[in-house]
Amino acid sequence: MPLPFNPFSIYSINQYNQYKDCPFLESRSTNLIKNAIQGQIRDDYTNPERLLILGERGLGKTTTLFFVKDMLENAGYKNVFFLSKLILDNECLQFLTGKTIKDFEHEKVFLLVDFQDTLNLPNLKKFLEFIWELMTCPFYKNINLIFSLNISHYSYTLSVSEILGKFDKIRMERMNLEETKELINSRIALTGINSFFDEDVYGCIFDYSQGIPRNVICASRSLADNFCNSDKVGLCEAQRILREVYTDKIINDRVEDPSLREVFKKIINIIGKQFGGNVESQELLVKKIKEELNIGRNKSFNLVDDLEKFGIIIITKGGEKNTKKIIRLI
Repeated sequence: MPLPFNPFSIYSINQYNQYKDCPFLESRSTNLIKNAIQGQIRDDYTNPERLLILGERGLGKTTTLFFVKDMLENAGYKNVFFLSKLILDNECLQFLTGKTIKDFEHEKVFLLVDFQDTLNLPNLKKFLEFIWELMTCPFYKNINLIFSLNISHYSYTLSVSEILGKFDKIRMERMNLEETKELINSRIALTGINSFFDEDVYGCIFDYSQGIPRNVICASRSLADNFCNSDKVGLCEAQRILREVYTDKIINDRVEDPSLREVFKKIINIIGKQFGGNVESQELLVKKIKEELNIGRNKSFNLVDDLEKFGIIIITKGGEKNTKKIIRLI
């Protein structure tokens, strides 16, 4: 039976109503967070929560923070604030939440901050200074801080201040094959259909997505778009479509700057056409990027690292002494 609609149309969840519309899959990573939050709820937050949810883009950090919001509100806590902007000072806090620090003297408050993908250094410094003010105020035990941010952003904050180093940290991991299958089927179930992909297709989607939830949904969406009138999608059809469109879809999803998108696509083209999809060392690729695109060494390394974070290439160690970084296209 064909899909009545594409259940994978929402793939980047950044609003609470989107989270409510889509099934939330509890994975190994989210279970760790769930257990930590449930332990605090059991103790009625005798000690303040200071938790960082860390991970690369696409691993579901924002979605998990919405999940934490639901857990806290379902436990009866009323002052739970989900913020997608950094709190710079007491005036900014009042603007975003309707409350000032003084209001927290007699009631527990939860500030859930979802860091944006780009950081402004002056604002970051102000934010960290204000967080320290919250952590050292007389009624700090009432103030619970739970933030989600990229691992690279966390490392960057440590070069500015050690404050976030005092937080507990839980790292979001990529999904395994079974979790990938569960995520796909949870979306398909929204249509009332039991199955849409042949069994082998799940493995194909997993191989392309590298277990990154956002990429899993992106790949599934492409297949559902192309075979919306089909009763079933087989492995050969899935491989053909993903081979044609997957890389462009991921880059267009992850990169806002059109000129930067073209740079990434040119690098992928170099890997595919000049190296046959396999580069025996990262140094060799960086040299070729400089020759072909006139991009400096450090920036080239950063671009290659970004492609790995996007889940488009795989970097492994190899060579005679197992020290070379070997690059392979998905």
